[in-house]
Amino acid sequence: MKKTTKKILIRFLIGCIIIIAGITWFFPFSQFSIYKSFSYNPDPVVVEQYNDDLDRFKKVYNKESRNQRNQRDLTNNRIQYIIEMYEEDSFLSDKPSKITIHSLHSLLYNVVETRETLIELSFEETYEKDAKDFLRLHLEGVLALEEDIENIIQSTNNSRFTLQLQYSNLYMSFIGNLNFLESFYDEYSKNR
Repeated sequence: MKKTTKKILIRFLIGCIIIIAGITWFFPFSQFSIYKSFSYNPDPVVVEQYNDDLDRFKKVYNKESRNQRNQRDLTNNRIQYIIEMYEEDSFLSDKPSKITIHSLHSLLYNVVETRETLIELSFEETYEKDAKDFLRLHLEGVLALEEDIENIIQSTNNSRFTLQLQYSNLYMSFIGNLNFLESFYDEYSKNR
């Protein structure tokens, strides 16, 4: 009786371990998952284009901000902090990235900080109509980014494949928002 009870207990424990390992693999953010992370493999062409766009914008911004060094310019001052949001490591590297709950919370923090900065700019500065429209679009895009990141964090029932797809879509949203930032800054620079 003791041998059969031991065998049943061992089989039960092995079965539980296999089930938990399976859940961990297929549903990385589930409540039963041990390692709440998944791997993201970006498209190298998209990463290269994103890096080129970001570098081009930073060059324009650095040139403009040097020209405005003597003037007190809230917009130029705050843009440097907005750029930090776009410098997420998993977006800049074409190597596979491990996306964890912690890294998503860190990204969410940067997005929330950017939202607050954009709200500050919209109330503290006066812009021409086109610049104001692009600022509004950028703010709306940042709000959508915030919601997308929160959806990924709270997606306890999503499979590994779905999480990778959600993160890829998030990356595309970042690219679109970078374009809004560039357009806003172009219009802002023209009308100063």
